[in-house]
Amino acid sequence: MADMGDSLMDAGARAVYDVRNLDALRGQVRRAPQSEEAQRQVAREFEALFINMMIQRMREATPREGLFDSAQSRMAQSLADQQMATQLADPGIGLAQALLQQMRQGMGQVMRHE
Repeated sequence: MADMGDSLMDAGARAVYDVRNLDALRGQVRRAPQSEEAQRQVAREFEALFINMMIQRMREATPREGLFDSAQSRMAQSLADQQMATQLADPGIGLAQALLQQMRQGMGQVMRHE
């Protein structure tokens, strides 16, 4: 039983939407904008956030009524959707790769002008 609680806490600690995690990433990219790993991480985070927004909009389009429509079930569904978005972004839908390519092109233009 303790293992389940620990795994839930670990999952919460790894949640892509943790504001501290996003702030740390932002700082890392500002300190080392050429860091390829930081760029990859930002692109993955953005893709997961985009997928989560897409899932949220699909849920909003679905009528909610009945026994399982409560604030608690909506909160649980939202948390599950966040984790699903994170997992879907791991192989990706191509958005992170396109964003990385765009960032690299922008960096190349900046470096050529200097």
